[in-house]
Amino acid sequence: LTLVMNKTISTATDVSLHRLNEAWGEGASNAGAGADGNGVPAQPGDATWICSFSDGLGGCITSWGTSGGVFQTGASATTSVSGLSPYTWSSSQMVTDAQGWLNTPAANFGWIIIGAEGTAGSAKRFSSRTNPVVADRPTLTVTYTTVVPISLLYFKAQAQNSGTRITWQTAQEINNDFFEIEYSTNAVSFIPVGKVKGAGN
Repeated sequence: LTLVMNKTISTATDVSLHRLNEAWGEGASNAGAGADGNGVPAQPGDATWICSFSDGLGGCITSWGTSGGVFQTGASATTSVSGLSPYTWSSSQMVTDAQGWLNTPAANFGWIIIGAEGTAGSAKRFSSRTNPVVADRPTLTVTYTTVVPISLLYFKAQAQNSGTRITWQTAQEINNDFFEIEYSTNAVSFIPVGKVKGAGN
């Protein structure tokens, strides 16, 4: 995850990402350039220190139950931040978090950024997804390696009067039993229509 820090009043400090365990809101409040550091009243739906969803009148629609949010105690990743710059968090735990969200999308509440919360004058501000400078918005980069039993040189599909001719060639096959050809009219549901023997190894 890459975040751009655009304002700071403190020296270098460790900032951690913790996986949130509950849903939280993002209302329309915006301190704007003239109120930096002072904040503005929460709008309906905003997350605050005590509310996962604020009512916009000084109370909560839903309370966190624990001030500051309900999140995993152990950090998913930590990095040291100091001056205005982009910073990147990366770890095997973040990979585990992202895989868990892929497996169970309803559990994806994101990460909360936690710095030196008990230290006065430790504020660090990072650009959000609504930043007018698109390049400064948070970026999550996922790099993955596909493990398949074949190395494909090409795959071609040609329309013909009698249907579609499909051809492919592999550079390598490892313990490959067969290829199964499937057909779909909606790219969601597929039915098998043929099978071609693999080369084994």
